[in-house]
Amino acid sequence: MTDSRPGLQEQYELATNTSDLTLRPHRRGAADLLIASGLSATELSAGLAHLRSQWPSAKPRKFTEQQVAERAAELPMRKGKPDLKRARSEHLVAYYLSVKRAAESLPGRPDVLRQLLVWAAMKGIDGAVVGPALTWWVDSTCPVCDGHGVRRLPDAPVLGAACHHCHGSGKRAKPPEADRVLSYIAHVLAHARQGMREWL
Repeated sequence: MTDSRPGLQEQYELATNTSDLTLRPHRRGAADLLIASGLSATELSAGLAHLRSQWPSAKPRKFTEQQVAERAAELPMRKGKPDLKRARSEHLVAYYLSVKRAAESLPGRPDVLRQLLVWAAMKGIDGAVVGPALTWWVDSTCPVCDGHGVRRLPDAPVLGAACHHCHGSGKRAKPPEADRVLSYIAHVLAHARQGMREWL
């Protein structure tokens, strides 16, 4: 049996967007969750959770296969056929750029980035790695398979072979040398989640 209850991150995102912050005895609601978050979170973990909650409304719309086909029709033919591969690559580059711009424009990003840069400096990590790692953390989903790890077959309800773009991981490639930053983010959030569970 699958547990379909939302996780703590999803509950936090719902709580930050609710208009009902009433405290009710013997019933846990959004207000209780936000109070627990405030009591347990560091400034960085709170900033990261807030940043993640800002992303769904800021995330750019992904290109469609129709747009790929339209672009291919504008390109020189490849072996007598529309060059869908080149058209898709162009759309991917443009999409990644729009994700980068949208992630960098999130209102909560400057404070989170500042704190991560301080940590990186203390650990001897190149600060140039931090921004791209944070953008990847905000949205790491492979845009070709939408995070499924397998491709949807054209005009078919079933999924096909492993996604050629992400090699079945469902994630886009990490920025170079981002692992230490991403591990630290995961550690900070895990610690905050444990604290929230203790308060709730």
